[in-house]
Amino acid sequence: MVKAIKMVKDQRGLTLIELLAVIVILAIILAIAVPAIGSLISKTDDRATVSDAAQVIAAAKLYVAANGVPTSGEIPKGHLKNYLDNAEWDGDTGKVKVSSTGVYSIIGHSVNKLLKNNLATEVTEEDIQNELDKKDTGNTTNNNNGN
Repeated sequence: MVKAIKMVKDQRGLTLIELLAVIVILAIILAIAVPAIGSLISKTDDRATVSDAAQVIAAAKLYVAANGVPTSGEIPKGHLKNYLDNAEWDGDTGKVKVSSTGVYSIIGHSVNKLLKNNLATEVTEEDIQNELDKKDTGNTTNNNNGN
């Protein structure tokens, strides 16, 4: 019994090799986890941008229901402020176009750069809905990277 107690007292902690092994294992876990988390954050930001664009289109529909379609067929960003709560829309030149056939498209929103790689290119309501449907089914291919 005395011998067992003496052996426990002689142990001082981890050896240098054991400590290095733990550090290497933690580094491997971090090397795997950090890129995965970064990718998840990026996908979430893209999803938020597409959802914001869908909200802008919905706001434009409310605007048209209340005020009718403008003669130009374009609704400037400023006219939609009363219909939008939290949707983000960068820049001052954004607008929603309403075609004579009732097709809504958005110009000057971050979604234009995300889906068409160009802020000046129109993104239709159908493009936005298709992107939302892709994200819902887990297919995250993106038009701006050529896939």
